[in-house]
Amino acid sequence: MPANPAILKMFADEIEDHILKWESACLRLENGSNRSAILAELFRYAHNLKAGSQMAELATMAQLLHRLEDYLVAVKNGDLVLVEESQDLFTDVGAYLKDCLKGLRSGKETNIDTAVIETKIVLLLRGSADPLTPDTPASRSESSAPADQASERPADISTKVKLTQLDQLIRLIGELSIENEMIGAGMTSAVADSLRQSWVRSRKVLKDLQATAISLRMQTLETLFMRLEKTAIDTSRKLGKKVVIRKAGLDVELDKQIIERLTEPLTHMIRNAIDHGIEAGAIRKFGGKNEYGTLILSAHDEGGSIELVIEDDGKGIDAEAVFRKAIEKGLVKADAQLSESEKRQLVFLPGFSTADAVTEFSGRGVGMDVVKTLVDSLGGEIEIQSAVGHGTKFSMRIPTTVSILDALVVDVEGVNYAVPTQDLREIINLADHPIHVSQQENPYVVLRESVVTLRRISEFIRFHPDQVPEVQKPATVTERRPALIVKAGESVVGFPVERILSQQRLHIRPLHESLQGMNGAIGTAILAGGEASVILNLQSIVRKISLGA
Repeated sequence: MPANPAILKMFADEIEDHILKWESACLRLENGSNRSAILAELFRYAHNLKAGSQMAELATMAQLLHRLEDYLVAVKNGDLVLVEESQDLFTDVGAYLKDCLKGLRSGKETNIDTAVIETKIVLLLRGSADPLTPDTPASRSESSAPADQASERPADISTKVKLTQLDQLIRLIGELSIENEMIGAGMTSAVADSLRQSWVRSRKVLKDLQATAISLRMQTLETLFMRLEKTAIDTSRKLGKKVVIRKAGLDVELDKQIIERLTEPLTHMIRNAIDHGIEAGAIRKFGGKNEYGTLILSAHDEGGSIELVIEDDGKGIDAEAVFRKAIEKGLVKADAQLSESEKRQLVFLPGFSTADAVTEFSGRGVGMDVVKTLVDSLGGEIEIQSAVGHGTKFSMRIPTTVSILDALVVDVEGVNYAVPTQDLREIINLADHPIHVSQQENPYVVLRESVVTLRRISEFIRFHPDQVPEVQKPATVTERRPALIVKAGESVVGFPVERILSQQRLHIRPLHESLQGMNGAIGTAILAGGEASVILNLQSIVRKISLGA
């Protein structure tokens, strides 16, 4: 008799985690390196799943995994050697676990026939097949973290917590921090030193508590990269291309919610890189390249944000071809004056596609605009570097959490806004820089021999996309106030503000329904003084300006 639905669902979570690890180990085993360590990994996964299936009273699965253990032990001990059929067996086991997962997700016992897999195990235990050589991979996979090192990682005891509960905890800590700041702001010189010291200590404890709560939402990119690696291998096989996958930065941490939102867009980018970017082996050899294309997935922690990179050594992006295609589709005017980098950025426009036919992987006119929209909504930035014939590099700069950010609070024509500090290149005093006016009557300053256009934030902040912005008077040479310098891609814009009020660490709240259509807004926050403020993404505004907004 199977266990109750609650236990089955808990075991389903365990299976899902082990499936990714199982597939990653199988890919590395196929590459022919560190086989003894990888076999030890596979045995550990099989053993853990067997124990879980016994707890869930899934006798058929437990029996299959027990026999699989017997085979893995025989290979580990040198009684049997790996053969080509071994890889087929491990693949079949992974597929079986996936099928089981579908049933367990609904809280039901699975009744999948295991006779074929068990027969393969019996035949392999007889040792009748030819040994598997290291030089027969259909495609290869490499990782910056050695398998034997991964197998030595100490196990960590964990427990599952609902994401909504974590969000509530972080929200309450944020509100408590605001109250604490308001108390500090209200203290006068007459307050006793002992009371002031108590406030300072409580402020530090609250910051530590906030950091700990946020860390509970963090997750390494290892699982995401394993998913993307599997997508790359499957896509390359279906397209008949040979690809080496390299990974770096698996230990970099990112908010679990961001990872979940990134998975689908990044999967599209991986398929796109192999379909459009990496050439077929014969074409690569004709062009003097290795017949194996290279796809690199990497991440770097930059403190408060991460840089996520997808890079290939394929044919690159032809900026002029992209520009012509965008004109053909009516997405940009033929007389638009764009730099080469800005022409490449057109691939992010909704409906853009260079594919001539619809396939499983491309040609539907959707995809890259979803990536861009997501990165913008996270307050991040994405750039493309590419050279025709040498490959393409997508670099995404993304905040590590969607819960907390460091921001400047600024006065914009009498309204207080919060601007993420990570969006700012620098802050200048306009009194120190002569303000010029172009022939088109646009004010600008020259900053280190570069022209920086000045634009009013109020030109772009409006509550509805169809709302006509109020005509603003250009900045004059007599203005003596700060300006926020923001860079997005190759474009740099200065935004004059009346005053910089403070720098605060803010808890991000979603936009209220009444603000959903507000251009440039990515969230709201309660400031230390208790008033509400809209959080702006000035980089998205700069990108609009670069396209003629």
